[in-house]
Amino acid sequence: MRRLLTFLMLRKPKRKTLINTPGSLVSLSRQFILMSVLAPTGELLSFASPRQLLHALLYLLHPCSRKESSQRKGDPNSANFLRFSLLARVFEGPSLALRKRAASLPLPLRAYFAKSCDARGGITGDKRLCLTSVTLLIGLSFSGGTFADSTLGLPTLVVPADNPQTTEKITLGRLLFNDKRLSADGSISCASCHQTDKAFTDGLALAKGVAGQTGTRNTPSVINAAFYQTQFLDGREQGLEAQALGPMVNPVEHGLKDHQAIIDIVRKDPNYLSLMTRVFNIQPQELTTDHIGKAIASFERTLIAGDSPFDRYYFGMDQSAISESAARGSRVFRRKGNCAVCHEISINNALFTDNRFYNIGVGYKQLEPVIGEWLAATTHGEQPDYSAWSDAQRSELGRYAVTKMPADIGQFKTPTLRNVAFTAPYMHDGSIKTLEEVIEHYDKGGENSRFVDAKVFPLHLTKQEKADLLAFLQSLTSVRYTQPITARPAHE
Repeated sequence: MRRLLTFLMLRKPKRKTLINTPGSLVSLSRQFILMSVLAPTGELLSFASPRQLLHALLYLLHPCSRKESSQRKGDPNSANFLRFSLLARVFEGPSLALRKRAASLPLPLRAYFAKSCDARGGITGDKRLCLTSVTLLIGLSFSGGTFADSTLGLPTLVVPADNPQTTEKITLGRLLFNDKRLSADGSISCASCHQTDKAFTDGLALAKGVAGQTGTRNTPSVINAAFYQTQFLDGREQGLEAQALGPMVNPVEHGLKDHQAIIDIVRKDPNYLSLMTRVFNIQPQELTTDHIGKAIASFERTLIAGDSPFDRYYFGMDQSAISESAARGSRVFRRKGNCAVCHEISINNALFTDNRFYNIGVGYKQLEPVIGEWLAATTHGEQPDYSAWSDAQRSELGRYAVTKMPADIGQFKTPTLRNVAFTAPYMHDGSIKTLEEVIEHYDKGGENSRFVDAKVFPLHLTKQEKADLLAFLQSLTSVRYTQPITARPAHE
């Protein structure tokens, strides 16, 4: 569908068609297709490449016949009126800097500027809108830096109404995120496990916390966590605000006794207290952990990253953005490899997760010694006895620990694959060291387990298909791991 829409928008009309007739089905269908994509927020800016977008706008600016223009001037049903209305909704005003660049353009493009000028060289009415639109697109087309979109491939960021983003709140959240005082022994901050140079992971199989303790799960990246429907590998929290506080009172991670301990640490710092009271418009005695969670969550909402080579290839339609091997790998990913069933790619964005939970045949060996007794108890509606279970075994229950539904045993959330080349080791228990090993795991259908999901099965990939799939996964690395943005309102 994405490529069909692009074809309809961008193919050149034949001279002898009625493309410019207001009642023409082709003309109106193109205009309304563009309306549906462009009108709300200029979404086509991340839907097509700069040159394709320029061609689309030149079509929109293609004038009706003189006879039609003179007879239907100002008629809201005319083709020109529809075109100008669309452009008015996409572009807001002229850009002198971009306009100056037109002088160096090829003659056919300069001709559009000449047609938009009167005898004195001035620009009036709808013609000004034409010139503004064309110059903007030309500037974008011939300047990759100007057009770069660090959020290319990402959906609209939705910010909770009760926690709007502000510069000062984000600054406060960044300080809290990096503060080791928010741990029992002053050795651990959020940034200890979520390190910038490792795509906000820690490079360890299992996370390490206070007093050198080792946890039971691999550290997930917080990049793009702002888009997820649930937080943590088992989905036990719904939003970033609650997620931010959980590790602080975990005895293995930050090791603080309770939430009051968090408040006490913040209140002892005059800078924190000043920022908190100013950001949230509260008195010092009104400070709660909700305010602390909101500040950290605001910072985490700036940790987003799109604009990978794949995004420029798939959404930007730049065929040169990735290698031929990676392009073949993208087809393996979406077809024979069955990867996109869980690591979803939508028509205009890709988080590479469906926000659901699956048992992919990892970690079952931990449960084998105790699973028989557990099944017997749950089958008879009894409460299983976990007293003899190790922490690692309890961790392997996964989503079941949240829902208490037997069908969820061993299920974990589909992780994003963005920047996956920098987030080794892999899986919820960090048991797979390389991407090559991950591909082998899925190729054989996971570990032999009675709980493995039906979506995991032997793939029988060839050596070349595995190499291509690896090249594709490596193309998911963003130019920058993080890129603060101002959140846009969600679509209605």
